[in-house]
Amino acid sequence: MRLLTLAALAFVAAPLFAQDAVTLRPGHPDLMTADLTLGDETVSITSSGARSRALGTLTTTVQQDGDTVTLRTDADVPQAGQVYDVTATFAWPSLRPISRERSAGGASGMTTYDGATVTGSFARGDDFDALPFDITLRQEPFQPEVLPYIARALPFAEGYTAVVPTFTSETRVRDYTLSVTGMEEVTPTGGEPVMAWAVVQTVEATRAPRPRTYYIDPATRTILRTTTPATGDALIVSEPVTEESLAALEAEAATPAIELRPGLDRLETGALTSRSESFVIRVVEPVQQEAGTITRTVEIDEAAGTITVTLVQDIAMAGQRVEQTSVAAYPSLAPTTATTAANANTVDVTYGDGTATVVVNGETQEVALEAPVFDGGFLFEIVRALPYEEGYRGEIHILAPGQGATAVPVSVGAPTEIDGQTAWPVETGGGPGTAFVFYVDPETRDFVRIEQEPQPGVLIHVEPTGGEE
Repeated sequence: MRLLTLAALAFVAAPLFAQDAVTLRPGHPDLMTADLTLGDETVSITSSGARSRALGTLTTTVQQDGDTVTLRTDADVPQAGQVYDVTATFAWPSLRPISRERSAGGASGMTTYDGATVTGSFARGDDFDALPFDITLRQEPFQPEVLPYIARALPFAEGYTAVVPTFTSETRVRDYTLSVTGMEEVTPTGGEPVMAWAVVQTVEATRAPRPRTYYIDPATRTILRTTTPATGDALIVSEPVTEESLAALEAEAATPAIELRPGLDRLETGALTSRSESFVIRVVEPVQQEAGTITRTVEIDEAAGTITVTLVQDIAMAGQRVEQTSVAAYPSLAPTTATTAANANTVDVTYGDGTATVVVNGETQEVALEAPVFDGGFLFEIVRALPYEEGYRGEIHILAPGQGATAVPVSVGAPTEIDGQTAWPVETGGGPGTAFVFYVDPETRDFVRIEQEPQPGVLIHVEPTGGEE
């Protein structure tokens, strides 16, 4: 009889919360912020699906001065297109916004909140003037940075739904919906299973809204895990970094990567050979589809002291064709010239002493180089010239037209088996068109496979066609 009574109560009570969404405002009585703790936190961002991998970190520091809280967030998730800094100040425990500043790339914005009135400015890039605004909204908003606090402070009752209005200088008005959908078992990395409340966050003001789910420990009201669906079956997973894993990250950061520069004799360039090679490009996830081809030739002229790489990349499914010729000194790999033609666009680069002359579609720009760089056309050769030692970490700089010199980390993992062949995995990433995993035959330095994940859930294989010489 007791089970029947509880079931009946649940049946009657759940629709009461599901009938009408509550529109929250700062200081709303439904928000149990008094039960929350504030503290610094580092969150790891990973993707699961086609190829699980670490995407980056989100670091938050909290400073409280009486009833004023300053939240500083540093997002370093380049693989997901999230690199920004935000400083948000708000009143505690009401979450009433006071001010906000955000910078991402060349864009920057600032907002001052006074009830429903918001003032500030926003600039889309270094070449644009900041545009001021002075707007009176229909109701007092929140800052989006407090959404996790709101999710933690909601009444934990299945079916409870709240609308959270926000305002920022870059997106202006945006309404989020938070819904308590029930309890699910979650096992944090390195922890024990917990029955957690699932709070789903959605927003209608985006072209392709993807729900974010917070899994919250009912005993502590802390977020155990956050998930967001990506392409296909992939998930973006965020978890607080434990003391042990944070210590490991700090230890890794304390050991600097080996600086690789042209002419520093830290690459085994003597192992490079003239060669012709061809590859087929295949989309593996979320669908299987042949996308295009790559052909490359490498010519080493020891008498002239040069190495020349020519590349033709055809992506038939996207109607793209790239032709590139890069020339460098041999064996230093110090670049001299590079020419790229991509459909109707052309880029010519001439490397000098501390400068590079870049001509994009006929427009010339002089780029100052603080340190020697490699040309991106030699990325394959740099990977082939690395010492294959598990745990090896290096860093190169490549000139990216329009972005200057870009740091590209390289690392060597443990030997693995690819299609029955032992290969060394070399991961590169950090710059446009440089995020790959190369699987290298240590004897021939041929590529058994190259993997690229342009976005979580999308996996591309670049495989040799057997036409190497």
